[in-house]
Amino acid sequence: MNTSTLVLVFSIGLIFWGGWPLIAQGSKLEDPFVRGFLVNAVVAIGFIPFLPGRISIGTITSTGFWLLLLAGAFNFAGHALFPQLQTMAGSQLSKYMVVISGLCVIASALGGPLFYGDAVTLPKTFFTLLILLGIIGLAFTS
Repeated sequence: MNTSTLVLVFSIGLIFWGGWPLIAQGSKLEDPFVRGFLVNAVVAIGFIPFLPGRISIGTITSTGFWLLLLAGAFNFAGHALFPQLQTMAGSQLSKYMVVISGLCVIASALGGPLFYGDAVTLPKTFFTLLILLGIIGLAFTS
């Protein structure tokens, strides 16, 4: 991984995707669907200026379009469920976010090779197993 890619990955992981749940938790709005809507409304509106000239009839009729809508449905389900988790009594954001992030890594680490032929390397396998051990440790000890 080169330096610019590493900076981008760290920015996304630590600041943006890592930061939004912490900011959302500070909102003190308890209705999980209001929370989910407000977070995702900004995401959807933020993309609008980039769309003109990029979506065509060919895009809409492609298989990729429908797969992205399916991916969006999965993303919606996660965003609808996550605020439920955040607003549950005794919820530990610092525990759940780490477990969820680890599970996302495991899903990609397994799904990439299975569905897209990504390389399976010893370091990738080793560090994915470490993440799995961390998830197990957090789930059953804290």
